[in-house]
Amino acid sequence: MGYLISTARQSLKGMQIGLDCANGASSAFAKSVFDAIGARTYVIHNEPDGLNVNVDCGSTHIEAMQAYVRKEKLDAGFAFDGDADRCIAVDEKGQVVDGDRILYICGSYLKEKGSLAHDTVVATVMSNLGLHRALARKGIFSQLTEDYKTYPQKLLNVRVKDKLKAQENPVLRKRIETLEEEFKGDGRILVRASGTEPLIRLLVEAPDMRLCERCMDELLHVMKEQGLCE
Repeated sequence: MGYLISTARQSLKGMQIGLDCANGASSAFAKSVFDAIGARTYVIHNEPDGLNVNVDCGSTHIEAMQAYVRKEKLDAGFAFDGDADRCIAVDEKGQVVDGDRILYICGSYLKEKGSLAHDTVVATVMSNLGLHRALARKGIFSQLTEDYKTYPQKLLNVRVKDKLKAQENPVLRKRIETLEEEFKGDGRILVRASGTEPLIRLLVEAPDMRLCERCMDELLHVMKEQGLCE
């Protein structure tokens, strides 16, 4: 807590901030941190019972925080996931500011201040291609031309019998390679195992949502044919 508080560069005094702790790890300290920085803090879903973590709350159910910010007329809201290593923000209008947009905002700000080390932002494999394109156009990997534009994205959690076998299935891998060739570098497919549940997360990203949906349908068809799904 002391370290988190020390990273704040300005006070949040006068701001009303909502927090959704997902009935998880941040329940124990999030409010104290924001209070110490000066915010008037309002918290929901901070009563973990060992079973209710992430249940209809937190960053995986951002609609709860959207509704809360609008109802209480807050300045902003932050929703964490169960183990508090993910965060999604909500602005004063209840609009979602996801992780990629947070990276874009922070990266752009630091770039303008001359404080972005090596003009580099480190993202995750789940980050939208739009983030990479927008940062490159900001001179964070390339040149400045225009603002952030999100690529259409289809994400699906598929319950499987064996996460490792599903990820390494040769028929599924081959179909992914074929589909990615169609993208010609302007799209991608990511298959990632959940760290806590018997799930495979399928992510398809492309310039067109219809293409995302078609690719997702093909991947699901292969998984069912191969007997990978529960």
